[in-house]
Amino acid sequence: MSATTLRPKQDVNQPPGDFSQSPSLLSEVLQRRAPRNIRQHWLRDVCRTVVLVASDVVVFAAVRQVLVAVRGGLLGDGVAGIVASLFHQAFLGGWKFVVALLLSMMVAGTYGTGDKRRDTGRV
Repeated sequence: MSATTLRPKQDVNQPPGDFSQSPSLLSEVLQRRAPRNIRQHWLRDVCRTVVLVASDVVVFAAVRQVLVAVRGGLLGDGVAGIVASLFHQAFLGGWKFVVALLLSMMVAGTYGTGDKRRDTGRV
């Protein structure tokens, strides 16, 4: 089949095949596919959550390093003095803060699916 050959349109909501005469056959096909579909959805959710948590940890580490660099005089002694007076030495300190940050984000539901996050009643 060449790249220019057009394929007939297929309804993506219905599995391949003609099930108009036997709806019970369609139900059987869908039931057989259910475990695989559930695994795929679970794997996708786990991957999405891992990526979100990892990106949150990377952003936290970057912000912490910028704060340490500015406090150390990267932008001059005047800015370092201002930053040191605004943020005490232990601000954003340690992995305890990261764990607390991630747990609070989980409790707030930020790692949930998009529909749950945007529900105004939940907020």
